[in-house]
Amino acid sequence: MSKLKILLYTGYSNPHWNHNTWNKEGLGGTEFCVIKLAEAFARLGHYVTVSGDVLEEKANGVDYIHYNTLGKYQGPINKLIKDKPRAFQHYNMVISTNYIHYIRVLKDQGISFDKSYFWLHNTHFYDWYKGKHLHSGGKNYFTHDKMNGIICVSKLHEDEMKEKASKAFGYTPSQSNTYIHSIDNAIDPNDWLKYDSNTKKDTILWTSSPDRGLKVLCDNWDKIRAVRPNMQLNVCCPSYANDWGKPNMDQDGINYIGSLCPWDLKTQICEAEYWIYQSDYFETYCISAVEMMLGKVKLISNGAGNIKNIMGNGDRGTIIDNNPATIVDTLMRENNDKTFAYKMSNKLNVAYNWAMTQTWDVRAQQWLLKYTNQ
Repeated sequence: MSKLKILLYTGYSNPHWNHNTWNKEGLGGTEFCVIKLAEAFARLGHYVTVSGDVLEEKANGVDYIHYNTLGKYQGPINKLIKDKPRAFQHYNMVISTNYIHYIRVLKDQGISFDKSYFWLHNTHFYDWYKGKHLHSGGKNYFTHDKMNGIICVSKLHEDEMKEKASKAFGYTPSQSNTYIHSIDNAIDPNDWLKYDSNTKKDTILWTSSPDRGLKVLCDNWDKIRAVRPNMQLNVCCPSYANDWGKPNMDQDGINYIGSLCPWDLKTQICEAEYWIYQSDYFETYCISAVEMMLGKVKLISNGAGNIKNIMGNGDRGTIIDNNPATIVDTLMRENNDKTFAYKMSNKLNVAYNWAMTQTWDVRAQQWLLKYTNQ
């Protein structure tokens, strides 16, 4: 395949961000995925621009340019300054996340493109443009002649959005099957090369927004400590969600850590024995679960949303029901049942080997195949 010009557009964000922000502070899941997919495209030799509310930067072969200044950096490749980011008047492929107004933005910046895809990470999208809702909630853009498909982040997510397609996108059943597809999210094994599992026994790690089920662990903490007296719960949360539904954590053995940069978070993952996630939140993918597998952490979850698929229906983790008592029962059973404990430990290698195949390089190839064939 010849070199493509690829633009990933991310819409509005406060504060602004780029690769350096992720490297030092961490970012939300969507921005993380954009960075990693962009870098995978760049490793394949393509010209890649990331735009939106981003800070100007060149990093790992990717150009970061704010959407208001895309026009400023346009020009022939051979006339661009080596260390400055670059944009083009025409892109082969545009991928936009969550904000459907990208067609208007690119038109305003004088940018044309061959094909575009709406990369949906949630079960909703945003129709804001310059402080106002788009006409018809942006639904007219979903059948635009240059909008080639909605790409969900898992098959489960795809099926969910097909059920909502008429109301959400204005699609007929036929259009739903034509436009809505999925390419799974992924991980970057290169980020884990310098990390080895260094498990501290009786350590649970929480790495999500507090409102996605942390209260279950905190409310049942006395019962967990009754069967595992030395258990520790380390709570890490993304900075934007630190206060979302934060429960009472003023209990012995619960350690609030807060927001960490990606590298310090990986250290926490590699030291944890358990990731316990009993939630009613619909996870469209759940990269956190895959990262736990890379750190050889035991997964215990009710399999909310796509987590059950990531856990291989129990082959790569222990699936429990929605009753908090099953968390305590599982930990107690591991203590008392050697066969059960062996099975839980044996799943660690199965999970690790599977996770190592879920890479952004593989996903980039799948995106390019989508571009070629659709």
